[in-house]
Amino acid sequence: MRKTVLLFFLCALFLLNGCFRTWSEKRKKEFSEKCEQTEVLDGLTFFVTGFSFSERDSILIKQMNNSLVIDSFYVHIRLSDSLRDRYSGWINKPVILNDTYYFIIPEEQTFVLSDMKMKIHPQFTMFSEGYGCQLQEYKIDGELNENRSNPDFRKKGYVFYWDRIKELKDLLGASH
Repeated sequence: MRKTVLLFFLCALFLLNGCFRTWSEKRKKEFSEKCEQTEVLDGLTFFVTGFSFSERDSILIKQMNNSLVIDSFYVHIRLSDSLRDRYSGWINKPVILNDTYYFIIPEEQTFVLSDMKMKIHPQFTMFSEGYGCQLQEYKIDGELNENRSNPDFRKKGYVFYWDRIKELKDLLGASH
């Protein structure tokens, strides 16, 4: 019985140890360089937050390169999170990272998505170390966004629900 338990334990240890895969620094560097050279995405998921149903009905996207309009198209948006009035959309065509994209929402400012860059992103499991290539850096209206794969265009003056709760807690805490 002891030998069976010991054999089972050794097999399990061998299997678990054998399944854990790591990346060498050379492999990471090569993957990172290849990732950063990416010029085109197959599509792009984005969020529009703080808008009402009527405002999000027609979002026009204009793709520009060197002040020339390359393409313009409408996107379909669907409710993603009703608590935050958050909707998600998908650009169902190639997205060229060097181009600038204008997201035109009626009765609101035009949002400008530019300077997009791909970077490696860790993707670990219990038994392996891995990395993916994702959109990890871009600008919205000139403001740098890092480590967020999906751009989020927020309505001017919109405050997230949990930020309102925090402000209320701070206000109540300050009065006691």
